[in-house]
Amino acid sequence: MSDVWYAVLLYAAALAVLVAGIWFVLHELRTRMSPPPAWALWLGWLVVAVLVVYGAVRTTHMVFKGQTAPLQFAGEPWSITWKGILEIVVVVLVAVGVLAGGRVRSLAEWAGLLARLYLAYIFIDAGWDKLGHNDTTEQAIRNFQLLPWQWAHDFAAVLPILEIGFGVLVLVGLLTRTAAVGLSMLLCIFLVAVTYVWVMGISINCGCNGGAGASSHPDYGQHLLRDGTYLALAVFLILKRNTAVALDNLLFGERQ
Repeated sequence: MSDVWYAVLLYAAALAVLVAGIWFVLHELRTRMSPPPAWALWLGWLVVAVLVVYGAVRTTHMVFKGQTAPLQFAGEPWSITWKGILEIVVVVLVAVGVLAGGRVRSLAEWAGLLARLYLAYIFIDAGWDKLGHNDTTEQAIRNFQLLPWQWAHDFAAVLPILEIGFGVLVLVGLLTRTAAVGLSMLLCIFLVAVTYVWVMGISINCGCNGGAGASSHPDYGQHLLRDGTYLALAVFLILKRNTAVALDNLLFGERQ
């Protein structure tokens, strides 16, 4: 792929993310479905927009300066693990619930519960592994070479709190859609960061569960596929107004 076409595709993807964010905020304000005020929704969109645009501009700048490396798809061998099988099962069941939700409403609500529980497990586990290991998390963030060096310390302190906080909210079904927006923002950041190091040819451990350091066989393709799956589940929770066994149903009532 030529540098020009790569830049075009990258900016097209960034534009799609920004437009989707604007659509979501306007839809929420029009339907009055979100608990947070308008300024909070626009602030969330602005944070994502700044990070996405910054990542796109920085990456294309390095591409045209010739400081990038060819994408390596080899990575570590793909292996079948219990976690991978669980992810496939969750995605299939949620997809079945979504497709059948038009006829059997309860199936979509139970699919929402499944998506909530799985995302809660993923993010609470990731955040818990980072707690008390700020130095390792800080080094992992700096290894991406994307954020300003001095921001890494504060981001390392806040990241596990956000992951656990949003995870607990989706676990109990409290402010589910707001928490799903927060998770989507984090996942967009992760996707931009992993794409950047992949394009730049930087071989590191992603630090998703507290690890840090170099990696001789980074599996960036798997990370992007995995985070993209999590993002799809989070978006489903944003669009789904009701899920089964949720505190939202008790506090705010079921919404049509």
